[in-house]
Amino acid sequence: MTDTLKNWITEGHFRLSGYSSETGEIQVFVDKQNKIMYPSTEIVARGLSGLPNAAISHLYLAYNNDDAYPANGYTIAENNTAFQKDASSGYLRIPITMPPTITPAGDGSYQLLTFTVLVSQPSAFKVTGSPNLSNSSDFFEAALVCQTDPNGSVSNTTGDRVFSRVAFQRLAYDSTFNLTVSWAIKLSI
Repeated sequence: MTDTLKNWITEGHFRLSGYSSETGEIQVFVDKQNKIMYPSTEIVARGLSGLPNAAISHLYLAYNNDDAYPANGYTIAENNTAFQKDASSGYLRIPITMPPTITPAGDGSYQLLTFTVLVSQPSAFKVTGSPNLSNSSDFFEAALVCQTDPNGSVSNTTGDRVFSRVAFQRLAYDSTFNLTVSWAIKLSI
């Protein structure tokens, strides 16, 4: 990514929390910074030029049914935008639930853009070819995605461009929890 864009998009923050309708428990599972990816320059350029399908539109939430993969704490290269689909790994492609909020700094030095995704029936968003999501699945990674192809879907992800990505400690999927993702991107002036 160019130094100019890195200076403009200074940081991002990912939070994954859950609410149990059975117990009323609310829990924060993941709270950490993310990595801005190389394709973000294309997404920003498309948005600034006014091209259609240039907005952040989806969240990828990766999972695995194999306890040995991936190892906790791995790092993501800025140019690695491919999400794995094989016999044990897959991902969900979930639309952004609400319009993003924009919060300006009091001194005008930055804007905080926050995307929110609510996940109550995750299996409905399983990308074609991914293994089934079950109570033996672990979430381990997420990404903010721009759908450049108007025909994009869980069976057609070829036009999807990854804006930012985050890896986190494996989190066991629990079907009794409704998940909420809050992803904030800080845009400095």
